[in-house]
Amino acid sequence: MRKRTLFFLLLFLLLAYGGIRYLTGKSGLLFETQLIAIDTSAVTAISLFPERSAQQEILLKKEGKTWIASQGNRSVKATFRAITPLLAKLADIESHHIVTKDLTEWENYGVGADQGIRIRVFSQGDLLEDFLIGRIQYLADSTVYTYIRLWEDEEVYAVEGAYRAGAQPGL
Repeated sequence: MRKRTLFFLLLFLLLAYGGIRYLTGKSGLLFETQLIAIDTSAVTAISLFPERSAQQEILLKKEGKTWIASQGNRSVKATFRAITPLLAKLADIESHHIVTKDLTEWENYGVGADQGIRIRVFSQGDLLEDFLIGRIQYLADSTVYTYIRLWEDEEVYAVEGAYRAGAQPGL
């Protein structure tokens, strides 16, 4: 009888745990490191809004097998040397940790509304990702973090690596 009681108690606890996880929509107890994952072969346009609001949007648009970079009324054919590193950085961005969930601290990390580099990624006109790349922090142990905020979210994430360098094409 005692083993049977323990079995049912354990079964009840597992069902309760599963029900709570299902109802709250949480998939696991671990921190989800996958912040941005993009199938780069599906990307047809990338819109970059430079840090300084006086600069115009830079639009990278795929036309056939070539990319065209436009800013204002200027357009040039973009080289693969310019596009490939950007696409490679966008393909898989994993967060190291959340640095803040407080909107008042966004400016400290360079991800306020008028700060950072805003990147919008499209596939056939559909928005795939919309995020801000903020400031870079260099630590004493040679670790480099870039702060990123998804446009619609409040959390600011620390991502290992220097992501601003690949996101600053100029015309």
